[in-house]
Amino acid sequence: MTCIGMTFLILACAVPQPKIFYPFFVLIFYVISVIPMMLAKRLSPGSETNPKTEFALFLTSGMVLSSFALPIVLAHS
Repeated sequence: MTCIGMTFLILACAVPQPKIFYPFFVLIFYVISVIPMMLAKRLSPGSETNPKTEFALFLTSGMVLSSFALPIVLAHS
């Protein structure tokens, strides 16, 4: 699914007529959405849940939601 989404994202920016590169801002959310979970896994090894892991899940879900919401907002503006 992400390969198809990334392909469409790159194709959306490659259209020669308007030369609009706003869809590339979504890549920022794709890149930084994995950072909180990587930090939480590194700081607290183990399978039990703790506040650090729960907060990392909260941040990750917010970033993933933003990666879907930003194109919708850009499409309406």
